[in-house]
Amino acid sequence: MVKRKRYAMERVLIVDDSPLNRLALKRYFLEMGHEVVDMVATAEEAMEKFEELNPTLVTIDQVLPKQNGTTLARFINDFDKKHNRRTKLIIISSEPIRPSVKKTIQVDEYILKPATLSKLENAIKRIKA
Repeated sequence: MVKRKRYAMERVLIVDDSPLNRLALKRYFLEMGHEVVDMVATAEEAMEKFEELNPTLVTIDQVLPKQNGTTLARFINDFDKKHNRRTKLIIISSEPIRPSVKKTIQVDEYILKPATLSKLENAIKRIKA
């Protein structure tokens, strides 16, 4: 078994409309020593539960039913601004994103699918660097 470097534990909210992707992401975060506070399938569910769950990191599938990941990222950034806090955001998508768009929607990292343990570990390392 490979010994993995542990970072400060994150409280993770996983937002993905695919049950298989949610379960894989949960397994990866638990393996890294993080707490998964919930897994939801839509941006609307995430918006409803965000304040109550108080996650420190949210993974967002870019393509979601009704409202997309960009809409959810904006909601979280606006909430954080009003409450003087900062939630780390990782967009996970099958579609590439330009760096200028990443900056515009204010996300910390962007991962191309398929999300893997290695990709998530590297994203978290870059966020915490």
